[in-house]
Amino acid sequence: MFLKQFIAYPRCPENLQKLYQIAYNLWFTWNYEAINLFYRIDPELYRNSRYNPVKFLHGIPEDKLNALSRDEGFLFELEKVWSKFQDYLNYKTTFKCPLPCSIAYFSMEYGLHECLPIYAGGLGILAGDLLKGASDMDIPITGVGLL
Repeated sequence: MFLKQFIAYPRCPENLQKLYQIAYNLWFTWNYEAINLFYRIDPELYRNSRYNPVKFLHGIPEDKLNALSRDEGFLFELEKVWSKFQDYLNYKTTFKCPLPCSIAYFSMEYGLHECLPIYAGGLGILAGDLLKGASDMDIPITGVGLL
């Protein structure tokens, strides 16, 4: 018997699409305003999803999403976080590689956030901090690990 695998995405109001784009980028892991935005929606559900915003957003009932799409205070905070996210994505540094390049960083584990349990201790935290720092400086780096 052949089973077909598929992923169902919840319907989301147009003015909340930015929330999903933030959730799918690791930038949220070191931006506390973005994390607080998820807490503001439903703190208990966010904790129960193990602080994973993607899993969290897929668990929010449709009526709650519709209510959020009409909440002026929430939309204001979302726009503020979105603006910082766009500034981050558009940041360009003076780092210039003489050739088109990307740096490969090999580590057994990366401590990026607790919702990504792919680290065990100090080495993982150090590797995660290195990736975050490289991202902040717009250095083209790719982390390569077991997972």
